Amino acid sequence: MIFIGIDLSMTTGMVAIDEDDPFSGVKSWIIKPNTKSRGIDHYESIGKKIYITEQIITKLESLFESKIIIGIEGYSFSKFGMAESGELGGIVKSMLWNKGFEYSIFPPTSIKKFACGSGAAKKELMIAAVYKRWAFDTNDNNLADAFAVAKLLRAVHYYKQDGFVDGLTDFQLQVVKNLVEPKPKKVKK
Repeated sequence: MIFIGIDLSMTTGMVAIDEDDPFSGVKSWIIKPNTKSRGIDHYESIGKKIYITEQIITKLESLFESKIIIGIEGYSFSKFGMAESGELGGIVKSMLWNKGFEYSIFPPTSIKKFACGSGAAKKELMIAAVYKRWAFDTNDNNLADAFAVAKLLRAVHYYKQDGFVDGLTDFQLQVVKNLVEPKPKKVKK
């Protein structure tokens, strides 16, 4: 089984963890749009997002010999780049659906808490946490986030399947439980 983590942005990080390949079981990619300008900003912007999407699909299809499970970091809802993130996310999700891939979306705070113990962890802490916790060595925050997404996806998958996951800390298990068994929202009166 291959667990795919994707950190979507105009510099997308993508990590594949292949449980069946203990020697070279982790592959990672940074996907950036082609920088050649077409001269029209709107079309250039859409073209870059389509390029990123096509690269993601190409990489996924190259791994097709195994069962693939995909996790994507959800939107951060910051005031910077929400429209860009939303457009890219919509294009990627649409193409995944069209190609028959299933995926899960994880909130950024859940990913950060799973890796670092805090949902408010800074990007630099994510890089350090994935190295310290799982020995994944990178200096790119997109790859660190994507790796953490893949690890969280794996934990959620096995928790749903078996009701437990070995080797998780208490805070990691709580993140998984909150994602799998969300508490009902309180209704305001």
